[in-house]
Amino acid sequence: MQSLDSEAILTALPPGSEYVVAFSGGCDSLVLLHLMQTLRARLSAQLRAVHVHHGLHPRADAWAGHCERVCAALGVPLTVVRVDVASGPNLEARARHARYRALTDVLARDGVVLTAHHADDQAETVLLRAMRGSGVTGLAAIPRQRPLPPGKLVRPLLDWSRQQLRAYAEDHGLVWIDDPSNADRTPDRNFLRHAVMPQLRQRWPRAAAGLGRLAGDAAESDALLEELARLDGLADTPRLALSCLQGVSEPRARNLLRHWIRAQGLPLPGRKRLQSGLIMLLTATDDRQPAMVWPGGRIRRYHGTLYLDDGSTLQVAPDRVPLVALAEQRFPWGRLRVVSGGALRADLSGGPGLMLRFDMLEQRVQPVGRPRKRLGRLLQEARVPPWQRTGWPLLCRHDQVLAVPGVCVCVGAETNDETAGYALEWHPADGPPALS
Repeated sequence: MQSLDSEAILTALPPGSEYVVAFSGGCDSLVLLHLMQTLRARLSAQLRAVHVHHGLHPRADAWAGHCERVCAALGVPLTVVRVDVASGPNLEARARHARYRALTDVLARDGVVLTAHHADDQAETVLLRAMRGSGVTGLAAIPRQRPLPPGKLVRPLLDWSRQQLRAYAEDHGLVWIDDPSNADRTPDRNFLRHAVMPQLRQRWPRAAAGLGRLAGDAAESDALLEELARLDGLADTPRLALSCLQGVSEPRARNLLRHWIRAQGLPLPGRKRLQSGLIMLLTATDDRQPAMVWPGGRIRRYHGTLYLDDGSTLQVAPDRVPLVALAEQRFPWGRLRVVSGGALRADLSGGPGLMLRFDMLEQRVQPVGRPRKRLGRLLQEARVPPWQRTGWPLLCRHDQVLAVPGVCVCVGAETNDETAGYALEWHPADGPPALS
């Protein structure tokens, strides 16, 4: 491996509005912080650090204090963020989730979070994923960069070993925290670190480097599989045409589903669930509404379209929401936007009595140029999925229905000149916008 130096770190940094070091106080993150501090004058944006206080160890307050003193000595601004992580199963995973959520919450738009994952972390992750039967995506292990809205996450130390980082820290007289939980061999990663990796290195001295190359090759293969998925119809929306799965082989269909689910930030189902769910989605008769459900995700089929969400039950819509003026409205089950140019009269965009009404499926409405019908029937004809219908809004003034966003404008609310009117966009929580 190449020697650890700040020039290589600088080369690995993408542009950003700020650089934020995730600083635990341990050796690895301290080395990263120190390296970034030496580059400070050459950075294109502000450097700062964030310490996430989990409160899981009796010395957590002391560790936060140590981080404050280190950052003060280096002249790097530090933010300490406290998170609550309840004890119980999967504590490590839940703490990691809370840590990244905290970093996201304090990150500026287009900011860059830097973490100190290194070559040994990469090797351990590849082995863990292999033991769990992960596919190519899992074996890609720790990516060098990934989105972390509102910015991105970067790991600039993946080419260096834990031993090289420790040597750098000692050479520069750095003082770090040793978390005693790292010596506990009960967690799988610690078992690999202390019991497996030393034996692998004794037999194959470059084992970590080899596993790192495997991760790189797997990441490249995964990128090619994502390209294939996009050729097969993958888009960055929670909707997918069923025909995209019907026209390809079963392995390609599974690949498309996996990348679709991952693109929406949801956990992947197990191999067997993915296989059986794909068959169900493809073979159910048209009068059925099949659903594939797994922990953290759900795919439902309706009229030749697949709808993906996290499987949670959305908040029930209220009966009505008063509006002083028609403007963007956000709800847990959807979002309403106003755009210029459309069939709805401009003089109906505000004033007293204007409201959105929900769960009005029995309400009869009179669309322009069409027979009077129940809202539920109109939504069915518009192929709105059943689970979206109770949350679909009616735009009303007092008791008069003016429009059903995405479906119709009603008699008496239309304009004679669409360039002078406006339209409503209704974005259901699990789909792209509909227009009216």
